[in-house]
Amino acid sequence: MSVFWKQDYYKDDICEEGSTEHIVCGYCKYRKGKFVGNCSAQGIMCRYCCFSLLLEAMRAHTDGPLAARCKCCDEEITTLTRRKLRSPDDEYQDENAPNGYVEHTFSLTDFAASIIAGEVNRGFESSSSR
Repeated sequence: MSVFWKQDYYKDDICEEGSTEHIVCGYCKYRKGKFVGNCSAQGIMCRYCCFSLLLEAMRAHTDGPLAARCKCCDEEITTLTRRKLRSPDDEYQDENAPNGYVEHTFSLTDFAASIIAGEVNRGFESSSSR
């Protein structure tokens, strides 16, 4: 019987060394960066680091909107932007989209509520399964 490690869940997101296809997480420097906070450092986070940041914020939360502290610049993060690389065979091609990325911005409070409600699957990716 093998032991299931928490980080093994994110093994699909590991960046190959020297890969130019994906941006590496600014926190762990190991996985694909997919989230950007609204702090001055604009650090790019992977799903695992984003989840750990959100978990720390939920533990320290007392009242008001949920906010987390950036590990790079120590500023408050209230919103996240998910950057997804558009596939080349995507039907909807927007020539105004920078570098083929699709961006979706949401608040930490809404994001935590969707996780608790079960609307988010596999570490912050939308899913129709509940």
